[in-house]
Amino acid sequence: MEKIKLSIEVAYQLINLMDVLYLDEYVGFKDTAIEYVQDIERFIYTIPTQKCTLSRNQKVGEFYSKYKRNKQTTWYIFFDKEDDFYLIKLITNNHTEIYSKLI
Repeated sequence: MEKIKLSIEVAYQLINLMDVLYLDEYVGFKDTAIEYVQDIERFIYTIPTQKCTLSRNQKVGEFYSKYKRNKQTTWYIFFDKEDDFYLIKLITNNHTEIYSKLI
């Protein structure tokens, strides 16, 4: 059975994302922000289709998966894997500055 772990940075990022979504008015309700982040987490724990990260970017993870949350936003989950162990190292989306450097 596969084991999936979030790095401490990713765990904090997901917690912070709930606040950002709500406080910056990307969503209208706190419950909606929580559901949004839970959807991302559910995707992460399915061990989705993987692509190899460009060699220059492998410090953020050897592999990545894409999660298209809606028409405007695609999330990129970067991770390393060894046998049945997956370590999620970075989550970003197509609206961030780092996205253009990684994909």
